Amino acid sequence: MALQLVTYAQAKAHLNLEDDYAQADLESKIATATARVLMHIDRIENPWTTATDPTVDPEFALVLGAILTYTGELWRLRGDEPEEKPETPEQTAYLRSVLRRLLHPLARPTFA
Repeated sequence: MALQLVTYAQAKAHLNLEDDYAQADLESKIATATARVLMHIDRIENPWTTATDPTVDPEFALVLGAILTYTGELWRLRGDEPEEKPETPEQTAYLRSVLRRLLHPLARPTFA
C-alpha cells in the first residue's frame, strides 16, 4: 500500500512556501490529507505512486488535486482560529463540499 501520492516539493509549490522551516509539519499534513481522500473514495489500495502522470490518468489527476487542496486546508486551518459560527457536519465529519464534488466521479456507490 503506497500512501504517498504527493511529494513534499509538490505541496510546497502548491502552498507557495519559500523555505523548509516546517517540512515535518507539512509532510504530516500531506499524509493526513492523502489518507482522508483515499478513505473517502474507498481506494486505500490503489495503483498510483508519486510517479503517476496526472495528464495520462484522469482519476489520479482528481485525487492529486483533492490531496493538494485538502493539504492546503490543513495548512491554513490549524484549529486555533476563532470560531465564527457553530460547526456543521460538513466541517467535522465530512470533506468540504468542494472536495466532495471534485471526488464524486471516483466515489463508489453505497447501497442501504
